[in-house]
Amino acid sequence: MPSHSVEVGKYFLVALFASVKFLFSPFFALGLKLNYFESLISTTLGGIAGILCFGLIGELLSDYWVKIVVWFLRIFTGRTPMEARLHARRKFKWITRFIVKIKHRLGLVGIALLSPCLLSLPLGAIACMTFFSHRRKEVFIYLFLSLAFWSFVLNTGAYFFRLSALFSKVSS
Repeated sequence: MPSHSVEVGKYFLVALFASVKFLFSPFFALGLKLNYFESLISTTLGGIAGILCFGLIGELLSDYWVKIVVWFLRIFTGRTPMEARLHARRKFKWITRFIVKIKHRLGLVGIALLSPCLLSLPLGAIACMTFFSHRRKEVFIYLFLSLAFWSFVLNTGAYFFRLSALFSKVSS
């Protein structure tokens, strides 16, 4: 009985890790001694859960972001509503500029394709739902297809081409 719960715990841990840091999850699964198919299924299901969770949370946050920030600033800093609204404006950082460039050059497909490997699932799902909230079904379809593609590529690289050996040599 305990051996089954340990195995289920491994799958759950890989899925949880994949929902946040998808790029490294196949290597994490390899470290937990999961086989190729177990890793492929765990990382894919975890990524899907991450996309759903962060996509829906991101949609809510983008709708109410300014209201939330204004409320916190009024409560904790004592600013007037006008001061709080001016301070709540989004500031452009390098990652925001990068995502906007991808949006303008490649659109939804580009953000969805780069989300699992380069941007991270939470950031990619939130960006897609912020920019393309009017195309909600398409956003989830593109994100799921991209996730399945990258799950196959990363797991294949980790298990069959022994790319995980590169990480062990770098860390030692």
